[in-house]
Amino acid sequence: MGGGRDIMAGERALALATKRAVQSAGGLDMCVGETRIGKAQLSRCSAPHEPDSISIRDAVTIDALAADEEGAPHIIGAMARQLGGTFVRWPDVAPSRDNLIRAARELAREHGDAVTCVLSCAEGNAAEAAQLTLAEKELQDLADAVMVCLSVVRGGSCRS
Repeated sequence: MGGGRDIMAGERALALATKRAVQSAGGLDMCVGETRIGKAQLSRCSAPHEPDSISIRDAVTIDALAADEEGAPHIIGAMARQLGGTFVRWPDVAPSRDNLIRAARELAREHGDAVTCVLSCAEGNAAEAAQLTLAEKELQDLADAVMVCLSVVRGGSCRS
């Protein structure tokens, strides 16, 4: 397949996500050592003008290498966005009744803070607007923790 061919925006997004993931994981050499991809092939998979792409297995491996980096998982996240969704990492919380109650209380408090922040943003308070993204992340993390605990309390399991 020729490198000069224009590929769809989704494929370009995956290539750019692959490039970010490879960089976050420690570079081409690190990723080549952890996957079954050669250096030249991985470089092509990271180039938005090339039609090559990596396997899902290798995407998971590379994203796992960069799991602690900002914005990770890059590749799996880009895949989810193309499907109209988002990637949500299970929170690190011991699922129990006590943690469910604690997380639910914290979620209620944070929700009130977030609503106050949103109202302040609507009134044009720029300082509050900067805090909104952080508040959204905290709310999502707490909501995830509540769902994990609730699942276990109900007798189910959310992890396979």
